[in-house]
Amino acid sequence: MEYRVSRLGDRPQLESLSDLCFGEEPAYRQLLLDRRWRPEECMVAADSRGRPVAFVFALPFALARPGGDVPGAYVYSLGVHPDFRGQRIGVDLMAFVWDTVLARGAGLVALVPASASLFDYYRQLGYGPFGSLGLGEPRPPREGPPMTPRRCAPGEYLAARERLLADLPHGVWDEGALGYQQAFSALADGGLYLLDEGAGCAVAETYDGILHLKELLAPPGDLPGALAGMAGAFPGWRVEVRTRPDWAPQLGLSAEAFAVARWRDGVPPTQSAYFSLVLD
Repeated sequence: MEYRVSRLGDRPQLESLSDLCFGEEPAYRQLLLDRRWRPEECMVAADSRGRPVAFVFALPFALARPGGDVPGAYVYSLGVHPDFRGQRIGVDLMAFVWDTVLARGAGLVALVPASASLFDYYRQLGYGPFGSLGLGEPRPPREGPPMTPRRCAPGEYLAARERLLADLPHGVWDEGALGYQQAFSALADGGLYLLDEGAGCAVAETYDGILHLKELLAPPGDLPGALAGMAGAFPGWRVEVRTRPDWAPQLGLSAEAFAVARWRDGVPPTQSAYFSLVLD
């Protein structure tokens, strides 16, 4: 098995693999390959004829923290052809990703386990806790004025988000990544929103009968009003929220483990990071 960075000519096989491994709606697969795939950010395992039989994305982000930002890679969408499962190809591909992104200067690799049981699995591969999120179904918003949402451009969202996370180590997505998030959310009838012209911000998606606020940020005292404003923009939907863990009590939520990371030097300089907008 050959482990390598993907090439432009791999696209047809990546399309087939994505369909086989995830069964996604064609629109999501097309968006991923059209808007987010850069060959150098996708690693593959190829068979003896050079055809990819497994793939994974290593999407760049930065960890903002006191003392300077740390470049990182987010491991996303690992898929192995059904005929090649059970051969440790996924494990070896993850090791190749680690070696590749560290050679490019990354200080950490982060990922989001698909289930609680996988936290122990990734711990065996060297991944430890990487912060938490306040997440779940919030209590009903208290009475009071709701914040007013409006759709916004990725650059506007980036500015509001960075201001609201400035006091907390957090994963930073650039404007291009947020543009992809906007298109990704639009497929679920959502998008990027400012609340009260940037006092807060939210990413919304609707599916499975639920309004998923993949990120809801506002000053703690305004968070219930931010929730009320977004719920009012999508009337009749149940709501699930992700927010900063330290602000979660404002919505009746508790902080839960969400992501894991492996650090270049083995010892994490911070564990209390906020990491969200992971395209799940």
